[in-house]
Amino acid sequence: ANRAIYTPVRLVSPAILTQLWWLNGTVVGPPNVDCGLYAASESGAMTRIVSTGTTVQCTSTTIQSVDVTDVALAPGLYYLALALSVNNSGIFRLASAVAFQSRVAGFLKEESAFPLPAVATPVTITDLFALPFCGFTTRVVI
Repeated sequence: ANRAIYTPVRLVSPAILTQLWWLNGTVVGPPNVDCGLYAASESGAMTRIVSTGTTVQCTSTTIQSVDVTDVALAPGLYYLALALSVNNSGIFRLASAVAFQSRVAGFLKEESAFPLPAVATPVTITDLFALPFCGFTTRVVI
């Protein structure tokens, strides 16, 4: 419970983030979800840019999206984060076959990270885990 998974995302052009979303599983509730985006720095610090805050899961087997304050994003490395209030949540996930794959891909985790912290202190994933289906919606900057 309370574990956050951080997925690296590289933007190659500017964008405006407008929503965060996740894919609810076949059974939802009682967990709450917090989904957010973090800025990565060269020092390794990760600062939360935006999050949904603790949000109750809604309808099963649907994409649940949350409107957030629009955020301008410059090209660069970010981390998409998803944390759940309980272990057995109804979020669709992709199981990792080998822990090595998770490390090479740059996935990170943080225990006791619900709700998502203002400054993340994640560590490299060394065990098998399930990558949650989540993401964000943007609009193009012209």
